[in-house]
Amino acid sequence: SIIRKHVIDNSCGDGAFLVLIVTRYCDEFLKFNSDLNTLSEELLNYIHGIEIDEIECNKCINNLNELVAKYGLRDIKWDIQCSDALQIDKYNGMMDFVLGNPPYVRVHNLGDSFDLIKNFLFAQNGMTDLYIVFYEIGLRMLNKDGILGYITPSSFFNSIAGKFMRSYLVNNNLIDKVVDLKHYQAFEARTYTTILILKQGRKQTTMDYYEFDSKHNIPYYVDTLTITDYNICDNFYFASKSDLNTLRSILLYRGN
Repeated sequence: SIIRKHVIDNSCGDGAFLVLIVTRYCDEFLKFNSDLNTLSEELLNYIHGIEIDEIECNKCINNLNELVAKYGLRDIKWDIQCSDALQIDKYNGMMDFVLGNPPYVRVHNLGDSFDLIKNFLFAQNGMTDLYIVFYEIGLRMLNKDGILGYITPSSFFNSIAGKFMRSYLVNNNLIDKVVDLKHYQAFEARTYTTILILKQGRKQTTMDYYEFDSKHNIPYYVDTLTITDYNICDNFYFASKSDLNTLRSILLYRGN
């Protein structure tokens, strides 16, 4: 199902996500087709990346070249752009999958990029984080049936900065799955993180909530929730349905 599907990591760094994506693509392709020339063409046409740092961008290309050499592939002209994702719109409406780990930077630390940030809907409230803007960038890149999967801080659940993003996700019924990593620290940055899966064109009115089992390194299913379950007082809260009912009662009581 991933063959001839467009996928991008729009803050790809040294290619940690893209290396796994290309590995899966090659393995799936070679199950049914041994034509390496066609495989090379498809990797060029369907695998995309953006990285603003030139050194990291070159590392990404080198890592991808080392990987595909194991499959007997050479001289692929990768579509890895050394550019600022804030200023690229060539991929808008094109992607089947947008995947990655966007940068965590407070906008007041972005210098010349600050004015660019304020052009985005999700950056209209509070001193937002760059990762919130990357959600909007990723959603713009999706086609009508596209899927976005990011691992980011979970602060947008209830921050002032995440207000417009939460409203957009609810109004467009985009949330398909949430995996809350809770106290598990996936990165060196000391922040609570979550995996969020968004889908365009969703028909179902529920989403699946998972929590992360750090002992076994897997997500485990907790409950299936509706928007009214997790969207409480315009903030997001994720837990079992019964726990959310209790929380809602407490919050609404305090509000009165």
